Amino acid sequence: MDSIVTKMKNQLFVARAYFSNIKKLPSQDKLTREKKLNIQDSERSLSETTTDVDLPSQ
Repeated sequence: MDSIVTKMKNQLFVARAYFSNIKKLPSQDKLTREKKLNIQDSERSLSETTTDVDLPSQ
């Protein structure tokens, strides 16, 4: 794997870990929904990605 892909997958792992704590807070429903969608979007983008070239362009 290339460096950007590896870094992004590591960040996604950390985001999932923090998300499990955020979703326990009832006062943070909006934040929970937004973060869940962001994580799912990132997972879709990275699911088939193995090299930096495979990343979608901005």
